[in-house]
Order: sequence, then structure tokens, then C-alpha cells
Amino acid sequence: MVTMSTSKKVLAVLVLLSSIFLYYYRTGSMSSSQKLVVVLGGGVVGLQTAVDLLEAGYAVTLLSKHLPGDEDPHYPSQQAAATWASDEPAVDAETKQWYDEGYKRWDEMSNGAEFKSAGVTRRPCFRYWEEPPRGGESALWHSSGVSSFRILDPPDLPSGVAFGTTFTTFCVNAPEYLNYLHNRIIALGGDVIRATLPTDQGLVKGLQAALEVLKNKTSVVQEEDVYAYVNAMGEGGLRMAGDKGLFPIRSQSIHIRGEAHKIADRIGDSGIYYAIPRVGSGITVLGGFMEMGNWNETVNPEVNANILRGCKKLIPECLNEHGEFDVVAEFVGFRPHRKAGARVEIEQIKSLSGSGNITVVHNYAHGPGGFFKSVGASRKVVRLVDSLSSGIILDQNVSKKEEQEVFEGFYRQGKASG
Repeated sequence: MVTMSTSKKVLAVLVLLSSIFLYYYRTGSMSSSQKLVVVLGGGVVGLQTAVDLLEAGYAVTLLSKHLPGDEDPHYPSQQAAATWASDEPAVDAETKQWYDEGYKRWDEMSNGAEFKSAGVTRRPCFRYWEEPPRGGESALWHSSGVSSFRILDPPDLPSGVAFGTTFTTFCVNAPEYLNYLHNRIIALGGDVIRATLPTDQGLVKGLQAALEVLKNKTSVVQEEDVYAYVNAMGEGGLRMAGDKGLFPIRSQSIHIRGEAHKIADRIGDSGIYYAIPRVGSGITVLGGFMEMGNWNETVNPEVNANILRGCKKLIPECLNEHGEFDVVAEFVGFRPHRKAGARVEIEQIKSLSGSGNITVVHNYAHGPGGFFKSVGASRKVVRLVDSLSSGIILDQNVSKKEEQEVFEGFYRQGKASG
């Protein structure tokens, strides 16, 4: 017969064993078969990549200068409007797949109670063109996977609008979504470490600095302990990789009091203006000024005045009794992009010790579409990492990486404004 004291001893032993198991599981040392992947970057792309790698069975440590909750022009994820809609007149097949995967994933999340904390909400979207879109209906390629999509009849168009569409899409409360991903990493046994890595000394030096952080703060003792690195540092990743195609897409956004009933944007000669509610926060994000090649971090009051004026036509339900918006905050953000579009591919570099190679999987330069593209792009990262063990590297679809004009018609060339 087992006595009460014996039961307590057995329970204590079980608790101890559980703690030991969790410790080794967290540090990636429980089994030599659990390979450690180090994700560099704590924006939405890096966080999503870490979650997908953990769910695929890898041990993951994420290193990042910025983490959810930080406000910085070079950490655009925190203040993103975050919706599923296309600003691109045309995309390649792989990017189209990322759009589809993002839509399907958010559709699941908007319907599942377990994802309530992620802040993904369904909303109708109305898009208006003051002139018919360039390329006609071919510019509406993103509509193929959206059953609710329809072209608006002329009587349904506002004054001054020549063409319009509507469909059901998703708006995302960006801070809640980032926190959800961060918490998911921890729940899956991953580690998140705040660390600033050099981005102006090349990829080798950057990885060397990352390795030193790992040695100081984790169980990693040598470079062979790391199976692969993922470069998801956005603008910093572009710089660290020495990518000559880097250019910023600078945006200004305004948070106003009140949640709009819909997502809406209007496209004309002066650019695009948009209004996207951040459901649950009591605010709506207004924007539209997006400019290539300008690194100025200062808010331009004239630009914001134009945004406020343009958005009055979109969401009159948020105007106060004086016919104005109640402004809560103003932001400048930089979305990293490159002339050839997003880079999601493997690069092998010489080992820091000079023997063998280090594997880096790049996942950066998604521009303003980082939130919804992150789902499909991160799944590709997992497939690429999986392919390493076979010695047969997955087709990386690099043939599309040609210099191209990005988001023609939506963005201004950089000036001294700012």
C-alpha cells in the first residue's frame, strides 16, 4: 500500500523530471535530432517564421533589436494598418500563392475562438479608383480566391469615382497580432532574446555577433550547435546581407479616435488614401502617403493634412461634430523593399571558423505587405530548412528576381519632404 508521504515523494520526483524535460526542451539539448534554427528579426515576418519552425519540430531562438510593444520608425510592424488587400497591379505566381495562403489563414483565425487574442477581424472593404485601374480587370488578379468579390455598379460609386470594387477581407490589430505570435513562440518552447546586431559590417560579422549572444545567453557553445540562421531583419537584414537593391518605402500614418465600419481606400492622381479600423482599440488608422527613397523620420504636417482631407470622403462616420477627425497619434514608418521584390532563399557562406559552411535562409523585403505575406513566406522558409537534411535544396524560384518597378502608380519618388 502506498502511503501519503510516498505519494508526495513520487509527485515531487515527477515534478522534478518534468522541469528537467522542459529545460532541455527549451534549450534544444534534449535530443540531437532537434535542430536549432536562429531567427534574426522580431517583426511580423520573423515572429511568424519562428512559430512555423517551432510547429515543424525545430528548436528556435529569436534575436531582435525590436520586439512587440516597441515604437520606432524602423520597426513598422507595431504601427502597421495590417489588412489583406493588394496595392500591386501584378505579381508573380509565388507571391500570388502567398496572398492566397495569407487569406486562408486569416479566414481560419477570424472564425476560431482560440485565435481571438490575435486580433484578426472580418470587415467589408471598398476600393475606389478615380480613373479605371491601369490594365483594366487584369489588375484585379487578387479577386480570384475571394468569393465575395464584386465590381460595384455605377450608381454605387461616390462622386468623382470611375471604378470600384468590394469584398470581405480582414483587418488586424497589429499590436495584438504581434503579441499573439510572441506568446505562441514562448508556449511552443522557443526563446526570444533582445539583442542589437551590427548591420553595416557584412553578413559574416553579423552572424558572428549573433553567435556571441547565443553563447552568452543560451546553451550554445560553438557554431556547429546552430543548424541554420533565418535573416528576417527587414531593413537591417537587407543591409547586413549587402543587398544593393534596398530602398525604403516611407509612409506616414495617423491614428484617429473611433473605429470605422469598413476598410476603404481611394486611388487617384495624388496617390492612395486609406482607412483601416484597428478593431478593439477604439481607433482607425489613416494613411496613403507612401514614398520611395526618402529616409526622413520627421512627420510632414502638410502630408498629414492631405491624408486627413482625403480620408474624410472614406469614413464620414468617424468625423466629430465639427466635421474633423480627432487625431490620437502620428507616425512615420519605413517598409524595407528591394528592386527584385521579396527575397526568400538559401545562401551558404563560409563557416566563421573557416571549416564548412553556414546556412542562412533569407526572408525579407516584403514591403507594405509583410503581415499577410508572412504566412506563405514563412512556410517556404520551413520547406527550405527541411530540404537541407536531404542535401537537395528546394527550388527557390529565383528566376523571378529581376529588377522591376514596384507598385507602379501608388508611390511617389523620394524628395526632400518629410
